[in-house]
Amino acid sequence: MQPASPRVSRELKRLALGLSAGIFGLAFLSGAYESFVLEGEAPRLALSYNWWLKELAANGETERHIQQIRMAADLDHGNRPTSHRTLGHALMKAGRYEEAHASLVESLTIEPFSPHTNYALAQLLVEKGRIHEAIDRLEFTLSVRPGFAPAREFLTNLLEYRSERERAQIEQARAALEASPSDPVRLNLLAWLLATHPDPSLRSPPEALDLARIAAEASDRSDAAILDTLAVAEAANGKFGAARAAGLAALKLARESGDPELGNEIERHLSSYRRGIAPVSDRVD
Repeated sequence: MQPASPRVSRELKRLALGLSAGIFGLAFLSGAYESFVLEGEAPRLALSYNWWLKELAANGETERHIQQIRMAADLDHGNRPTSHRTLGHALMKAGRYEEAHASLVESLTIEPFSPHTNYALAQLLVEKGRIHEAIDRLEFTLSVRPGFAPAREFLTNLLEYRSERERAQIEQARAALEASPSDPVRLNLLAWLLATHPDPSLRSPPEALDLARIAAEASDRSDAAILDTLAVAEAANGKFGAARAAGLAALKLARESGDPELGNEIERHLSSYRRGIAPVSDRVD
């Protein structure tokens, strides 16, 4: 049998390549068609999805908008953080903060150092009133991406806001105490703020200790939270032995009253005293 001529070989190669391309093209078009159609209308390909979501948002179809983004996140099989972040944004705009938080955290489990997702989570924390956590998140974002301007501007504004709000909080506590100078609850609040304030310029450990001692006596040393404040104020003045003694008394009262949350907080403070550290602001937000 004679071998095929070079011309015939070239034609066979072209035919084989053409058939391969045709099969590939048909497979692509078939997949594309199936991707575009879901329940008769929902496009799933990225290029078409963008305009679809914008149309839903522009028309005020909030729930449908969220539904479609959630579908996209599910279709990504958890491999792309962007869709989860987009879903988090949409849920946040709808006021569904717990769901938004879950979506943003899901995004961060895939891409923990994403400045955009960390920034979005900081925005959400502010919406939930958790200012200190938002500041921590922004500081982390800037440690990862120092040049990320939105995070830097947001952080600057939050720090200014927190300082103004907490300064006002101290002024309000002083005014309340002036109206009722022997009230142990008001004495305790101002003592706590002055002992643990996150802004060193607003802390006043000596005054905090004086107020905490008065509050402890006014309450017959029978209130766990007030004794805890006394312990923290002692630590803020470098008196860690006295802080441990007051803290242990506070812990005993907390356990007797069946308040495990306060008991756990006091135990954390006792751990700090053992390390020679005065706690700072875990009740101010």
